[in-house]
Amino acid sequence: NGVEIDLCVVGSKGAAFFRNFGGNVVAAISHLGEEPSINDLIGSVKV
Repeated sequence: NGVEIDLCVVGSKGAAFFRNFGGNVVAAISHLGEEPSINDLIGSVKV
């Protein structure tokens, strides 16, 4: 209903989905493997 949000997306499928859906993806990270560390995630979402 006219609400805009900014997205930090983990994974290439999620990034592609939200870019196609029309979401405002401000950060995305992929290729982290099955068990990413918290340090891998913090760097990408610190926008």
